[in-house]
Amino acid sequence: MDPVVLLSVIFGTTSVFFYALSAIFIRAGIRDASPVAAMFVSLSVNLVALWIVVFAFTDFRVDLWRWRYFILAGLMAPGLGRLFNYAGIDRLGVNVNAPIVYSNPLVSVAGAIVFLGEQLSAVGLVGGVLVIAGGAYVGSERGDGSTSFDRRHLVFPVIAALVYGLSHLLRKVGIDLVQSPLIASAVTITTSWLLAAGYVLGSGLEIDLNRRQWLSFSMSGLASSVAIPMLYLAFEVGLVVVVSPLMNLAPLFVIAISFFVFREEELFSHRVVLGTITIVCGITLLTAFGSVS
Repeated sequence: MDPVVLLSVIFGTTSVFFYALSAIFIRAGIRDASPVAAMFVSLSVNLVALWIVVFAFTDFRVDLWRWRYFILAGLMAPGLGRLFNYAGIDRLGVNVNAPIVYSNPLVSVAGAIVFLGEQLSAVGLVGGVLVIAGGAYVGSERGDGSTSFDRRHLVFPVIAALVYGLSHLLRKVGIDLVQSPLIASAVTITTSWLLAAGYVLGSGLEIDLNRRQWLSFSMSGLASSVAIPMLYLAFEVGLVVVVSPLMNLAPLFVIAISFFVFREEELFSHRVVLGTITIVCGITLLTAFGSVS
């Protein structure tokens, strides 16, 4: 394998692993905690970590007009997306929640077709069908005993996927306007954090967490703060067609890690595993072969 390709694969896989680890840390601390608190703590860690990286490694200049798409994106994700994502982890478990949330590229592709005039290839169409089928298969899981869940709570990961997908579409539109993708990410995080902080202050919500929850949510924020620069490094040294499909492995990492950490508390049925694999295959086809040249 070409050394540059290998390096991009290493960076990309590392990013995916830390994104999955971030979800696992949320799973470890979310019980008896508010998803709003989890979202706010993780965003606060992201805010500090990303701006440190921006000031250290980029030629930073304030330009709100060039940042406009990322400010709009930040109104939806990661803040709002994480809120519904974490609520889904709390009520469904991370194994059921993750594959549905990570189907969000389907939303981005649909938005690109409707609003940007992009065309979907036949292979991309097959990928979209696989994503929908896989999500339906995971959602048809009933659970058993301590792992059972209310199917009405599937609305949380579905909304999270919609919000993430629309946010990613806005980022795609605006990415050429900014000096660095790291700055774009920091601006998006800042917008979400300001929105979350306004809600926390306006509602009088108290972030009342025990030591384990503080640690779990902070570690989740640190994990995603590592994942973001690793992703941008992967895109910087490698090709999009190599790196983008790697991002879709996150649900498989989530299931693999949770098998060792939450084996007795999470679902590992054939529906969850096969549905997750189907979604991963579908999203990979969408991201790698979905566009018509």
